[in-house]
Amino acid sequence: MNLVDLTLVIFVALTVFVGIKRGFLISLLSALRFIIAIPLSLFVGNNYNVIIYNKVVRRYILEYVSKKLNDSGEITKFTENVKSFANTFSFFVKDNSTVKSLSNINSNEAAVYITDNILCPIVQEIIKILLILLTFVLFYVITNIILSFAKKIRKGIIEEVYSSQSGHPGGSLSIADILTVLYFYEMNINPENPKDENRDRLVLSKGHCSPALYATLANKGFFDVEELKSFRNINGKLQGHPDMKNIPGVDMTTGSLGQGLSDANGMAIAGKLDKKDYRVYCILGDGEIEEGQIWEAAMASNKYKLDNLCVIVDNNNLQIDGTIEEVMSSYPIDEK
Repeated sequence: MNLVDLTLVIFVALTVFVGIKRGFLISLLSALRFIIAIPLSLFVGNNYNVIIYNKVVRRYILEYVSKKLNDSGEITKFTENVKSFANTFSFFVKDNSTVKSLSNINSNEAAVYITDNILCPIVQEIIKILLILLTFVLFYVITNIILSFAKKIRKGIIEEVYSSQSGHPGGSLSIADILTVLYFYEMNINPENPKDENRDRLVLSKGHCSPALYATLANKGFFDVEELKSFRNINGKLQGHPDMKNIPGVDMTTGSLGQGLSDANGMAIAGKLDKKDYRVYCILGDGEIEEGQIWEAAMASNKYKLDNLCVIVDNNNLQIDGTIEEVMSSYPIDEK
């Protein structure tokens, strides 16, 4: 594998990793990613007789070369141009040893030789480089789109807490990136049909961090962003804790710490019983997992083999009374 191939593999892997699956604009970028990935994967091989895509490219190049070599007025100039081209891109050429003797072989042999050993390899590598650059541009664009949503969510959190002069900004800000990835990358959801039975679900077990969830739902299109200013207003629907009855996009009413994973378990079990392929996501606080019910629920998740459930612990190392170590350390979380 040469440097170009290695770079190709790295960028394809990055693009697949960052590939976006939901939303119109991001779905478009995702489609472009796969359109690029197809020729990229085909160009990894060097066997022109096996790969259809390369055979097509080879056919057109061979036709072009044969035409030039059969034109008595063009042959000398063309041969010299090929030699110069081969020397310039010598590191891409398969076999440079007979380039100097092109004029000594017949036109058919020369056409095949030039096509298979000079032009095809060079064209292949140039296209690889161009596709790598295009893949990098798409990777950069997609990443910045995701980051822009995370910034909007953080802005929404601050506006909510400032408007109400109350709330929990710290724990909300610490899950902004998590919610961005889930709602704008991972989860199968549709703001136009928030109660779709096949949608993915999210349980924000640390319900006091509702400003983050509300800002995410608003930017996803479940309701108007202007409603964020009514956070914790007695006449508004965006109260201090998520309310699944009155707020579009909220899948579970939460707020009493320690109970969210049990709710998520129920959703995941229901999905298996109903033979649905949706996934359930549950966000826990690192202080919240000091609650005993969390560990009972975790054992239930394992017992029922809930592979359609994903639990995320927001390990910001802070709770109201101090750091996690100072209050009641639950470390090492990953080993537990």
